[in-house]
Amino acid sequence: MSFSKSIFLGCAALLAGSLLSNVSQAAVEASPPRQVTLQIYDTGLALASELRSVTARAGDSDVVVKQLPAKLDPRLCLRDAHGGWRGIDVLEQHFEYDLADRSRLLRRYLDRNLVVGVGEKTREGRLVGLPVWRDPPYPSDPLVLAQPDGGLLSFYTAGEAARITFPDAAKIAFSQPTLVWRARFPSEGQQNFRLGYLLNDLSWQAVYDVVLEPDALHARLDGRIGLQNQSGGSFAGATVVLLETERGRAAGELDDPLETPPHRYSYGASVPRTEASIATLAPAQTHNVSGKVTLADGETVYLPLVSVAKLPVQRIYVYDGVRFDRFQRNRRNDWNYGTEYHTTVDTYLEFQNTTAAGLGQNLPLGRLRLYQQSDDGLVDLLGADTLAPVANGQSGQLRVGPARGLRGERERTGYSEVRPMHEYEESFEIRLSNNSDQTATIRVVEHLYRWTEFEIVKSDTEYETTDPQTIEFKPEIKPGGRKAIHYTVRYSW
Repeated sequence: MSFSKSIFLGCAALLAGSLLSNVSQAAVEASPPRQVTLQIYDTGLALASELRSVTARAGDSDVVVKQLPAKLDPRLCLRDAHGGWRGIDVLEQHFEYDLADRSRLLRRYLDRNLVVGVGEKTREGRLVGLPVWRDPPYPSDPLVLAQPDGGLLSFYTAGEAARITFPDAAKIAFSQPTLVWRARFPSEGQQNFRLGYLLNDLSWQAVYDVVLEPDALHARLDGRIGLQNQSGGSFAGATVVLLETERGRAAGELDDPLETPPHRYSYGASVPRTEASIATLAPAQTHNVSGKVTLADGETVYLPLVSVAKLPVQRIYVYDGVRFDRFQRNRRNDWNYGTEYHTTVDTYLEFQNTTAAGLGQNLPLGRLRLYQQSDDGLVDLLGADTLAPVANGQSGQLRVGPARGLRGERERTGYSEVRPMHEYEESFEIRLSNNSDQTATIRVVEHLYRWTEFEIVKSDTEYETTDPQTIEFKPEIKPGGRKAIHYTVRYSW
């Protein structure tokens, strides 16, 4: 079914009454919200808590709660007593909003009079058939009006019913999101209660701008939080808490939401970026927004997160050589799993998240733009990437791009079954070359992806374990030099 915007704008002007036909005349209206707290997850879900008041007689009454977001989830609304009151006993709950979709308002008018027309021509009648209008040549279910003489008048297209007038809408329809309770009050007088509810499409994302100084030893870091409100409601003077979750991190680390390769490693991540399937809504980090926040419906607000004028950085080189094709999906006993590789050695900028460096706070996952400032003050964009979460006290890395003159190769040199289906050994050779004019230390990252139970049974180069299934070699290679690394890992399950 299709309505023009003018129909709904016209309806909204009519729906100004406070008491509706399906709410008793003795209904009481709750106060506007105050002391609002928003816990906003990085998945577009939010939990709101607000203080309300209502004045009612002891016993059963209808309660109307307004000034709510349209995308409230009515399946979970929590009501807690406040200020020593024993609380409301809610016997029934309804969530009403007749402008939520195009058919709901018409359903409200079944067996009631409507005025339908195009231009100056109008027809009035009792609504007895709800329309399902489809584009031709598909058949449509018409909007049907019963006439006083017993006849039926049908409108088969939205064009035939371009203007609809809803008589007495203020007494019949709900013009704004409303909770209606059939409630039992323990005592008479003003009662305070805290209302909590889930809502959708209230989201946040961190964004960072990093400007690298000409000496490449320092950078300016500016971070902001973008709050986007598409929830269908507005919030004034709210306390805001941001929550990072495993699920949000897994979704945010995907560079392209349409890209679905099996998995891929990136430096600083302990799991493949595109197949992180174990993800929960349990908060991994929380961030308190300073001050009160006012957020109108449809608005995006950017709030300061961090600003460091001169952040020390150092250039590092990383060879993370494994590459998986899209047909190999975590088959731990597939002999060919993980044998593909690429040759690119990447350049990263590394910084320390410490108070001494000007930070000393948890940095959430976010989108990042990296710029290079030249000696004459001009700034060039080097690229955009995702900054992985950096906890207080840890180091963070910003990818710059491929390193000139550095190259890596990764070859599997052995694979054997120690105990069929239970224990396997795998050997690799990593070959590095430096064709630049400077000595380079290359961090060689190896992901032990076959299983969580493993043992490095042989290695000709020192390494450290950086994650539960990741080891890292750090050979130094002089200009024109070459280096080969050999190791053997044994998996058991």
